[in-house]
Amino acid sequence: MALVGEKHQRIRLHALSVVLFGVALALAYRLTDVHFLQHDRFAALARDEHLRDQEIPAHRGALLDTNGNPLAVTTTFQTVDLIGADIRDPVGTAALVAPLLLILAVLGSILGGIATPTEAASVGAVGAILLAAVKGTLGVALGPVVQRTTQVTCMIFVILIGATMFSLVFRGLGGDDMVHRALGNLPGGAAGAILAVMLAMFLLGFVMDAFEIIFVVVPIVAVPLLALHKIDPVWLGIMMAMNLQTSYMHPPLGPTLFFLRGVAPPEITTRDIYVGIIPFVAIQLVALVVLWYVPGLATALPHALYGGR
Repeated sequence: MALVGEKHQRIRLHALSVVLFGVALALAYRLTDVHFLQHDRFAALARDEHLRDQEIPAHRGALLDTNGNPLAVTTTFQTVDLIGADIRDPVGTAALVAPLLLILAVLGSILGGIATPTEAASVGAVGAILLAAVKGTLGVALGPVVQRTTQVTCMIFVILIGATMFSLVFRGLGGDDMVHRALGNLPGGAAGAILAVMLAMFLLGFVMDAFEIIFVVVPIVAVPLLALHKIDPVWLGIMMAMNLQTSYMHPPLGPTLFFLRGVAPPEITTRDIYVGIIPFVAIQLVALVVLWYVPGLATALPHALYGGR
């Protein structure tokens, strides 16, 4: 009986060994199939699973407190990722992005209510200094910039002092009353007076700088115009500012023309520049006409940004 028991035990051990060997052989085959024979297919599936976009909608609704005030909201936003290694021309991209960031800093500080236009100008100056320092040209450019800034500042103060003296003499001789009577007696009432002033400022832009017109002419004509019936001072200021913008473009004193002459190739003559600027002056005049008939455009952007506050 003992021999029969040992025989059955050996048979069971052999059978178990065969089963374990078969399982091990099956596992080895499966591992070989996954890691070697079908490696590319499983790697592609893993990649697709990793990069798959799945939108998970939020159906929780609004979260409110006991008074019915919202505590949390669900919002959607988009982001832009810039990978430096993927930029083909880093130098050219930096040369394009840096000025745009400077413009956004200046205009964004004004529109965002962070800084006044004067303070925003200092933001632009500091930003330009930082860009020059990063580029390594600060030492070369700082001297001419400081010199030119000093010249422009001195010019503005000389004009301001001269305009103040002229205004005092003009008022002392009764010039304000004369201008007021002249504008009040023009045909067409307030519209005729504004049209005459706009035409005079446009023509003066051919022979006077915008700063001179602002300091000399505007103080003389603004007060009589505002004394007329139902003239919005904000609208009048925007009209004058847009009119003065044309003085930067039309000859012979338009600074824009000299800027273009400095960067234009030699085959483009000064006459070509003078003729080419005509459509832009015309666009400015058309914008003035539109603003005349739609005064709400003067404050449309502030109302859109701040809700009329």
